[in-house]
Amino acid sequence: MNKVGLAQELVDRGDEIVRVEGLLSTEATTRGDADVVLGGRIDQEILDRSGAIITEQKARADGDLAERNAREAAISNEVVNRNNAIAVETGNRQTAITAEATARSEAVVK
Repeated sequence: MNKVGLAQELVDRGDEIVRVEGLLSTEATTRGDADVVLGGRIDQEILDRSGAIITEQKARADGDLAERNAREAAISNEVVNRNNAIAVETGNRQTAITAEATARSEAVVK
């Protein structure tokens, strides 16, 4: 190979080295950008899941509170209804006792 051919070979190799270095730099930048995008997606997924967990916890707490309130109301209503039933039964028994006493008194008088 002559000097011109050797010089051209050196220039070509130098150009190829620069081209490959450019490709490597571009690939590194592309991978870095992809890592940033992926990191952002992962961060967003973490935030989304955290938000969903918080929302579910609040919904469960609200549901538990509503159930507790409903049970308390049902128990209170049952107590009132039972007390009313006892009062009616007591009144009915007192009426029956009075009627029986009146009937006996009238029977004795006759």
